[in-house]
Amino acid sequence: MHPVSLGTTVAGLALGGCVFNSANPFATEEADLTKIARSAAAAVTTRTSLIGGFAHDDSQHTMAFHRHGSINCYGYSSRTFAQYLSLIPAVRRASFSAAPSNTSAPPKPIFVSITGSPDEIGEMLSMAESIPDLRDRPDAMEINLSCPNIAGHPPPCYSVDRMREYLVAVRAARRTIAVGIKLAPLFYDRQFVELCALLNAFVDCVRFITAINTVGCGLVVDENTEAPLLAPAGSFGGLGGVGIHPLALGNVRRLVELLDVRIDVIGCGGIDSGAAVFRYVLCGAKAVQIATQLLHEDTVVFARIEAELAALMRKKGYTKLDDFRGKLRTVSDQTRSCAKSPLSKL
Repeated sequence: MHPVSLGTTVAGLALGGCVFNSANPFATEEADLTKIARSAAAAVTTRTSLIGGFAHDDSQHTMAFHRHGSINCYGYSSRTFAQYLSLIPAVRRASFSAAPSNTSAPPKPIFVSITGSPDEIGEMLSMAESIPDLRDRPDAMEINLSCPNIAGHPPPCYSVDRMREYLVAVRAARRTIAVGIKLAPLFYDRQFVELCALLNAFVDCVRFITAINTVGCGLVVDENTEAPLLAPAGSFGGLGGVGIHPLALGNVRRLVELLDVRIDVIGCGGIDSGAAVFRYVLCGAKAVQIATQLLHEDTVVFARIEAELAALMRKKGYTKLDDFRGKLRTVSDQTRSCAKSPLSKL
């Protein structure tokens, strides 16, 4: 049995694997983050934070599972950005303590997810850069401009003009820490073309893109109660899980096609197996993030999915991700019909 490497790089950061968590409720507290750090996850991402925290209310912000994935009406973390910065040393210690002494895997990068106004984003980036000890800084900052659940505040990534304001703030503040943007799902080609043209103009300060966040304004109805699944907290929410997987794959593929090659893409959405990760890498993703399946399965999900991915790669004769990354076959490569590869088997 030939050895298989799942190692990759994102924004110049070395990862021992390609699967880690997204910014989600399982990554809220120190115990959550250290548990992820001790798992097989290739990196650790914090829940999205504001500079002053978010007014979380359990009666209003919740989630539920359904047969096609998950739905949630969460906002952001009640923990402040400064609190997450203070947890970085503990998360690093947990990561190092769990690493086998004979391993050659790189240290797990820590991604801190943030959001706020352009000025607040600039302030948070400067706060992180000002930490004297480089080991206590985040390795990357993921700016979440994509949450669909904030009343009166549509995802900024849907406005090119608004996005430009954020990117100007990033350029003014950013110095050494890798910075990326988490996007909401895009639905038509002009969105991709205009947004990617803007991002390419800021390739000097945007190192990666995470796609996608949940699909907003979803409604799951329980036929037994004849009420929304999120009731009584609410009705509408963001959809995640396997039901959005094809949409997320399409977003990743189109972004990879249009973005400057120096901007890496992280896939997110509907990852429940090694085969799902394989599809993302085939579409060009450098790594993937998991939320719904992590909430459903706990941190054992990382080892299971990586083992499935490695087994699939061996079966196909691949030894590393670059053997097939971005090499999605087209009609000109091999004639295929939808009947030969039904969507229901994805």
